[in-house]
Amino acid sequence: MLLDKVSIARKLLYSFIAMAMLVLISSLIGMLGFSFVAKTERNVVNTAIPSMLEAREVAENSAKVIASVQLLSNAKDEQDRKRAGQLLLEQLEDILTSIESLGVSSFNPVLLETLESDIQTIIDTLAELGMAVESKLLIANVLDQRVIEMRELATELEQLTRTQVLNTNTITVANVTHIYRLVAENRSEAVLQALDGLVEVDLDLGERLHELHLLSYQLLNHIEEVRTLKDVDRIQTIQSDFNSQLVVMQRRVKAVEDPVRSQQMGQLLVQLQLGASMFDVALKRYENQQQSQALMQDTLTQLSKLNTTVNQLVDESNVTTNLAVNELKSTLDQAQLLLIVLTLLGW
Repeated sequence: MLLDKVSIARKLLYSFIAMAMLVLISSLIGMLGFSFVAKTERNVVNTAIPSMLEAREVAENSAKVIASVQLLSNAKDEQDRKRAGQLLLEQLEDILTSIESLGVSSFNPVLLETLESDIQTIIDTLAELGMAVESKLLIANVLDQRVIEMRELATELEQLTRTQVLNTNTITVANVTHIYRLVAENRSEAVLQALDGLVEVDLDLGERLHELHLLSYQLLNHIEEVRTLKDVDRIQTIQSDFNSQLVVMQRRVKAVEDPVRSQQMGQLLVQLQLGASMFDVALKRYENQQQSQALMQDTLTQLSKLNTTVNQLVDESNVTTNLAVNELKSTLDQAQLLLIVLTLLGW
């Protein structure tokens, strides 16, 4: 009987020890599981999510940069250019700050280096674009000033030529009236001489002065048109026509009978010829526009590349988060299975 009691006591002891071990193991598994859950949670909350938010912020700031680049390219004056430039500088600083934050996280270092390189390229291109816009504003101011000066000269020339045309018309009308009077007096020889003078002198002079007046109008129109031209072929065509018309007008001015007016017109033509350099300024404006458009396109392409890199970072962050969650789920499933097995063993 004593041996049986000892045997039962040992069995109970062994059973309690086994139960205690099962409880200890279960507790240990639960503790390790919750510890891994907490670790994964910290990884997701402290690393993955902030990194994803920083990556998305880079993408949002990149989109803002595109809008600011449009503002810079379309700046109408120096104040607009400075305002857009300051805004771009602030947005680029925000992007750089976000990239530095990304560097602290466990992102692919190759992608981060690519991102930094993209940002530096964008900064360099934007610097060139800023200088191109500044040149554009300076060229526009010079061209506007030249056009104003040339318009004043051409307007004065047009007024002088119109006055000479009116004077010639008055003289022609007076000569025609004189011819009628000679006809009424039946002075045939005088009539023929007056008609010869009318045809050879008055009408010929009137025709040349009318041409001079028409050419002055055309000069004025060319000067007004050059302000808005954006086609290089049209600029070159107008420049050629302008110079050719000046040559013709310099010959026609010599036909003006009034020496004072003739001298005035000649001086105006010389000044207009000197001011024809405005076409060169218009060509520089065209070249500047082409350069600005090319830089603008380069910037948009580089920003697109930047967004692609950022999207890769976001995808990488999503993959990291999903892996962590899947690993957590797998661990919890394994822990649950072990606990079920231990529970069955306990029974």
